[in-house]
Amino acid sequence: MGGFAFDIPIKSGISETSTTPSTRRYVLTTQGFLYIMQNFPDIIPDNSEESITDRSESSPLSKALLIVQVGWFCANCLARLNQHLPLSLLEVSTVAHSFCTLLTYFILWSKPQNIAEATPINGPRAREVHALLMCTEKEYSSALKMASRVVPEGSRVPTDSNEQIVLAANALRHRLPGQDAPPPGGDSSFHIPFWSSSPGSSYCYLCPPNAFHYQAIPLVIAPMLYGLPHFLGWSELFPSSLECQLWRVSAFVATLSGVPFVYLVTLGNQSNRTIGMIGVGLTSIMYIVASGFLLGESLRQLFYLDPATYQLASWSNYWPHFS
Repeated sequence: MGGFAFDIPIKSGISETSTTPSTRRYVLTTQGFLYIMQNFPDIIPDNSEESITDRSESSPLSKALLIVQVGWFCANCLARLNQHLPLSLLEVSTVAHSFCTLLTYFILWSKPQNIAEATPINGPRAREVHALLMCTEKEYSSALKMASRVVPEGSRVPTDSNEQIVLAANALRHRLPGQDAPPPGGDSSFHIPFWSSSPGSSYCYLCPPNAFHYQAIPLVIAPMLYGLPHFLGWSELFPSSLECQLWRVSAFVATLSGVPFVYLVTLGNQSNRTIGMIGVGLTSIMYIVASGFLLGESLRQLFYLDPATYQLASWSNYWPHFS
């Protein structure tokens, strides 16, 4: 899973997933980690670049070879188009996946892969921040009032109250100035044990309220990069005219689905969560159906290929030569 985690003693009474006989581990979601970065950045371990790259299981040579292979395939398809040779729908679909592969490898070139062990966040304040992230809305209000009553610098909050509220109040006293946002809550801050490979609640993180966040841009661009190459099959040979129309509609849906998806996520965060969630679900289903049809039709068309599809592109025109 990787990421960052708190190892909390069992005797604290605030624990879920056991890792050792004396501690239990809470792995942070993206929301929880962003909250810590904004409010308590000093507790995050300072991992060196060498320790990060040492975890990578994919060498630059293997990545470069894959990029060369994918690039060669795309160049061959461009040569066929330049020589007015038809492309099969399977080649069109492969080009779409090739674009996504190249972009992914470019963005994640230095990203370690398959990190199973999370990086622990230790220190005397780790339990306090963990308790704050686990607070409910009512507990957070109590901790905030308790922390605000402790005026003299360096003093501690009373210890005769609920342990979690005391720890959360101590954490609030060390929060960065000007940071008044409440924590996202335990369900959104930590991975749910049963679904240990997925964030607890990333709905609000997709498109934060009150703004069209830059993090929503990939949700629009990614479907476009995947869908646009499918328009190369606009006028190819199809088994029937109905399948041709369905291909065109599916290409439009796959390309533009990111726009309503981001809008509905924003709507769900800002005004009507129910309508937003229903819309997001329907948009996701439409995208899955459209992309599934594009892939299935590219395989079905293999039985109805134009004879010219089997003709190889000539590369001699693209190499320097003397006559």
